[in-house]
Amino acid sequence: MQEVPTEHGSPYALRVTARCLTEDLGFATDDLARPIEQLAETNAVVSAFLERRAQLPIDQDRIRGLKASIVAYSLHAGAFRGLTWHDERNGVVWLLAARFHRSGRRDDSYPYFRALHREDLLPSREDYRRHFDAQARTFAKALLQEPAELLRQARARPGGICTGRVADRIDVRVVVMEDDHPPPLVTVAFGLRLHPGTTDVPGDWLVQLAAAFLPDTPFDQLMLADELAGGPVRADEVAFCGLDESADTDY
Repeated sequence: MQEVPTEHGSPYALRVTARCLTEDLGFATDDLARPIEQLAETNAVVSAFLERRAQLPIDQDRIRGLKASIVAYSLHAGAFRGLTWHDERNGVVWLLAARFHRSGRRDDSYPYFRALHREDLLPSREDYRRHFDAQARTFAKALLQEPAELLRQARARPGGICTGRVADRIDVRVVVMEDDHPPPLVTVAFGLRLHPGTTDVPGDWLVQLAAAFLPDTPFDQLMLADELAGGPVRADEVAFCGLDESADTDY
């Protein structure tokens, strides 16, 4: 399974805060549910944000003097300026604010950015909820196909460890061990850190992953594993094993 960027050709998400979208850019509240690609079609700042931050999450033009302890950068979009922040912990780049650039004027973009209070500048709890909901939907879609494909690869090379990254967020290693007494034994190890970022994989995601890779094993009968193909499970992984009852029908 190839590892590919999560979205927009980048290994992190791109999001616009609700305050920036509605107050600074003039979108309606209903637009919060629209994909960023659609927003970019009608707004130069969002278009520049999508194009440039998909390639690099930061820039050289750092904006200092903000009322929040973050490292934020200016985004140039014609006569407008945006303010962006790479939230490395959660693997997302935020467009926090935008304003028309009038150099030397009190209502210029940069004084405006510096005047924003911390609670108006940073993403709100609702902004994060929308972000995590979008990630969960992406994860759910990935579960419909990616575990089955990785299992197919592992069955094709018994005893060999197949690696991948489900939904481009969670590292997976899986091995199918065959012997003279079928069904085969499947052992699958999941990384405990979400990519990109430094947050832990949610517990319910691990449960869903285990169910996807070991569909023949009831949850209450899942067994923890401490080795994978004869080698130890890594310190940053959790592994489960179970019988592959459906192997013959999946070749």
